[in-house]
Amino acid sequence: PPHQGKAVLIGHLSIYALLVAAPVSGLLQGFGIRLFDHLVSKGIGTPFAEASQAIHGPIAYLLTVLIAGHVFMALFHLICLSA
Repeated sequence: PPHQGKAVLIGHLSIYALLVAAPVSGLLQGFGIRLFDHLVSKGIGTPFAEASQAIHGPIAYLLTVLIAGHVFMALFHLICLSA
């Protein structure tokens, strides 16, 4: 169906946007980035720390739901539509 292509595009763009928004909101809270126990980047102390803290958790949950939906749809297409 024609609307399926739009849904796929919106879903993928949403996942990519949230993959960028999650670490950015973490950095704006003042948290640094650690990689193998080495500090890669210090956090940024900004006036947006409280707002970033408020949206960081919901972004992570929404990203998890979108990824789970993506996996479900991939399996659905593999199992149901390949027959």
